[in-house]
Amino acid sequence: MTLAYPSIWTRHEDGVLFATLDAGPLNLLGVDLVRDLVDLVNMPYTDPGDMRVVVIDSASPDYFSAHVDLSAVPQYTAEAAKADGPGSASLGMFLHGWHASQ
Repeated sequence: MTLAYPSIWTRHEDGVLFATLDAGPLNLLGVDLVRDLVDLVNMPYTDPGDMRVVVIDSASPDYFSAHVDLSAVPQYTAEAAKADGPGSASLGMFLHGWHASQ
């Protein structure tokens, strides 16, 4: 099973979802990557199948994720302001989903 996200590659094997961040050389946290991460952490609740664990790594050999993409702050702020639920591109929703899964 493979899930399609623009900035994350995935593969599902024997109850493990492997997710590889691939959002440029630094995997900067911008609107697209955050939206994909929100979807990824919520997916086990909407379609768990036999998934027991999610392993996240990076396509970059040098960085997992360097930081928030500061050049996209206005776009990110606009997206976060209209966040209305679990699928929203909001870092808060990502962290909420991550916390809920712990």
